[in-house]
Amino acid sequence: MGLPSSLHLDEKVDIYGDLEKKCKRGLKSLYDGKKKYVGTGYLKMLRSELFDNGIKPSGIAVHTLMPVSRLPVVNESVCPKGELLLQNLPSIVCGWVVNAQSNEYILDMCAAPGNKTTHLAEMSKNQACITALDKTLEKTERIRETCQIQGVTCVTAYAFDATKCHSEESLGIANGPPFPSNCFDKILLDAPCSGLGQRPQLINMMSPKMIKSYKFLQRKLISEAVKLLKVGGKLVYSTCTITEDENEGLVSWVLEKFPCLKLIPAEPLLGGPGLPNLGLDDEQRKMVQRFGPHIDALRPADEIYRDSIGFFIAAFTKTANNK
Repeated sequence: MGLPSSLHLDEKVDIYGDLEKKCKRGLKSLYDGKKKYVGTGYLKMLRSELFDNGIKPSGIAVHTLMPVSRLPVVNESVCPKGELLLQNLPSIVCGWVVNAQSNEYILDMCAAPGNKTTHLAEMSKNQACITALDKTLEKTERIRETCQIQGVTCVTAYAFDATKCHSEESLGIANGPPFPSNCFDKILLDAPCSGLGQRPQLINMMSPKMIKSYKFLQRKLISEAVKLLKVGGKLVYSTCTITEDENEGLVSWVLEKFPCLKLIPAEPLLGGPGLPNLGLDDEQRKMVQRFGPHIDALRPADEIYRDSIGFFIAAFTKTANNK
């Protein structure tokens, strides 16, 4: 991020995205590399607040007035902090699929920054027992902060590697991770993914090798989730990517690897069906949701669910103990 030193607070500025990732942090001069205009706004933070040594900037640096997306700008200047949380539409649908209820034990396996976690808490009227995990302490603190801001008290967050969150020696959920077998009513695995469905996305530097690596991490996480889920419980798997390996391919792998899991409709079914010829038959394709611009006659989605980020949701129930 660059910012000329001559600017003053509340001065109107144009905002550009660096398309080549060559703009050095704190650049004072005009950046003449490849860039794209993304909006206009008023400057709310000076260089010293953004770039001085030891500074970890937070808050609103530019109050955007006219983003190119033409979407409304909603921040603390519009409503008090904690009263409103912006989410992509498919992310909200993902929470609806989990359908958190009072007194359920729910695990959010990869929870940071906590937006879906607090949505689940709200759905349960703050009465579910929700456990949130993230691998790093910093991100876990972010989850706790999000909960505190929104007045959520039914969430307990831990810094823990979700690929190792099961143990037969565990003393129970209340003692923190790792957890024993068959202890959660519902599990949300909003999995780490290649993120190719995110919008806007000015540039992506991810290599094909890196993209292909995510399915192996997702399989590890699913394997842990199967052990932790109660018989009759629900596992919801989601990604914000568009690759076949991380979506339909992952579902196909799960059904082959874990006979104790049964694919169920990820209701409410608002996105389109899964893609064909990727290991799922038409009935199974109708049970999952894929958000994106494509139109499939198997289940045409309304335009509002097609003009969104790329996203995928699948739901399973556990019919027996895994062996």
